[in-house]
Amino acid sequence: MSDSALEINQKGFTSYTTSFGKIRVGNKSYLVMEQQLPDKSNGLLLITGNDDKKIEIKDLNIYNHYHYIPSQIQQAADGNLIMPYMNNKEVGLMKIKLD
Repeated sequence: MSDSALEINQKGFTSYTTSFGKIRVGNKSYLVMEQQLPDKSNGLLLITGNDDKKIEIKDLNIYNHYHYIPSQIQQAADGNLIMPYMNNKEVGLMKIKLD
């Protein structure tokens, strides 16, 4: 990850939006960031630090045509995360399992 809001590659670019959410679970902080991919679909990144004080970035496996709302991320009772999404007239919650 660099300090740019655009990642340029051979297939186009990925823009990182200002849509993000942050949450602390136990002694670990997480940042969830929405991506807008070249094919006009969406992606999500889960960013955290590891024990070696390095940044870990994980692409979340999602349905890429939903609009996710990372600013509303919450901790579920089982210690995982839940985040709302919208698609046309549909609204729901997505569970993010923490390893």
